[in-house]
Amino acid sequence: MIAKDISLSDLLYAIRENCEKAVAVEAHRVADEVRNTTPANRVETRKAVRVRRDGTMAVIELQFPRQYDSKNTATHKRFATQWKRIRPESQRRLIAALNDAIQTAAK
Repeated sequence: MIAKDISLSDLLYAIRENCEKAVAVEAHRVADEVRNTTPANRVETRKAVRVRRDGTMAVIELQFPRQYDSKNTATHKRFATQWKRIRPESQRRLIAALNDAIQTAAK
């Protein structure tokens, strides 16, 4: 039961707004972690880490200033390995943040 008088649409709006913030924070945290775990001599790769966000969806990608011929490069393999390592913890943090967002909106 919700303690204060609030309409369902207001509650859903607040939940969505808090979820969008949680996704944005986690996406930038993951992008920073990818940058920080990329070897220091890979300057272009560190610069290429980008976050695209649309509401409750975010994409962390490598966006280089020029197109490369192959996707099976050392950089691509490193990014895939980083994602496999980072993803489980990121999911746990995001689920906790989303639960907090729902709880915050319901107060």
